[in-house]
Amino acid sequence: YYVLDAGWERSKKLDVGLEMTLFRHWNITADYFYEKRSNILMQRKTWPSQLGYSATPWSNVGKVDNWGWEFSTNYHHSINKDLSMDFRGNFTYVENKYVYRDEPYTPYPWKRETGRPLNSTWGYIAEGLYQTEDEIKYGPKVELGSTAQVGDIKYRDLNGDGVINADDQGMISEYGGNPRIQYGFGLNINYKKFDLGVFFNGSAMRKIMLTGIHPFGESDYNIFKFVAKDYWTEANPNPNAAYPRLGLQKANSDNNVVPSTFWMRNGNFLKLRDVEVGYTFKNIIPATKADLRVFVNGTNLFAVDNVDGYDSERIGGYPAVRTVSLGANIQF
Repeated sequence: YYVLDAGWERSKKLDVGLEMTLFRHWNITADYFYEKRSNILMQRKTWPSQLGYSATPWSNVGKVDNWGWEFSTNYHHSINKDLSMDFRGNFTYVENKYVYRDEPYTPYPWKRETGRPLNSTWGYIAEGLYQTEDEIKYGPKVELGSTAQVGDIKYRDLNGDGVINADDQGMISEYGGNPRIQYGFGLNINYKKFDLGVFFNGSAMRKIMLTGIHPFGESDYNIFKFVAKDYWTEANPNPNAAYPRLGLQKANSDNNVVPSTFWMRNGNFLKLRDVEVGYTFKNIIPATKADLRVFVNGTNLFAVDNVDGYDSERIGGYPAVRTVSLGANIQF
């Protein structure tokens, strides 16, 4: 169905900025913004199926607020004729929430998206692993695609109805894969004919879900080291195992692979993005006054994060490539 009276999104935005220079060497820029977006095109979730439509219509009904601030600075100083330095840094914080999202009525407040961040993480709350048959027999019935067995993930029954199903899924973190904080800082130093440049960047207030790690089922993935070393078995019934009971077929382990706090990780990271060291030979060809600069450059040399065996910046994708290169350039 076409969208009746479709229109553009509308936006009201406040932006307050500050720019200043201190001591002739230090530049600072800061911005605060608040944006209210309305008339957002979204699918109507309150449209009852009894009306007989074969598809749920779309309408310009959504409302979202975004706010945050940005800061950047640069400091340059020539200490003497042989030594100079340059420092730069930036910091960004962004937050948002649904002011209005067309949602069907639910008696469970944890199911509602209105008033919550757009980029949050949703799933089930894991409470360890089943250790006995009695826990399964006398606990909530799991209806997540497969029959619960000892060694499987145990989930919290949020509504207390004795069944684990979609009604028990909610927001498990206000953070998601898109970080609220992004930052970077770097330093350049020149001393006589030597030069050094380094740049770090990172993200914070971020959560990620481990994906592509389940070795059996519909997909044939390689077995991660942490899975092979620490998965639950009858011979090793570790209640804190890093991986639950293995299932050879999808139907044996569907309940273990649903999004939950068991698979959620801290996605914060700090990376040494770039480092370069160079040396310049002056007047290598006196007649042309040409300078030769030789350098060694490295990218993605190391990272500080909270996830073993993963590039937390590119979770589920190809990791950033670490490179080291040598080079030279001539300037006439």
